[in-house]
Amino acid sequence: MSPLAEVLAKVLGERGMAGTGAVGKLQTGWVDAVGKGLASHCSPDSLKGKLLYVTVDSSAWMNQISMLRLTLVGSINAYLGADTVEDVRFRVGKVAAPGAAKKARAPFVPRRRKVTASEADAIDSAVSGIKDEGVRERARKLLVTACSREP
Repeated sequence: MSPLAEVLAKVLGERGMAGTGAVGKLQTGWVDAVGKGLASHCSPDSLKGKLLYVTVDSSAWMNQISMLRLTLVGSINAYLGADTVEDVRFRVGKVAAPGAAKKARAPFVPRRRKVTASEADAIDSAVSGIKDEGVRERARKLLVTACSREP
């Protein structure tokens, strides 16, 4: 039997629904994290483990910012309130102006399918150890919903 948190993390990860967490917070508060001067020339792209990838608008700025890498890591971690980032890697690319509105995307609407018998059995097995009936039923419904979404 696996803990519910592990089951949820696995199912959501398989479905591509894992949260962005720190990267999302950095993308919305980048100016606050690094200052307007730097933010106008770079933006956070992704976080893999504790390695943050940052897009920079030119090789000259990439060279300049790379010399401030340790200071940048400190500022980012101070903004996030945790030691989330240990190092930064830079890439040259297009950087949006700080505070620029992003293009609105159509909302993601997943296609649905019926949960297979083996998936239903696995879900029932996963939640069987939950003693509270209400919590058990909510967890089962959440897992059924996650499994019914096509990747």
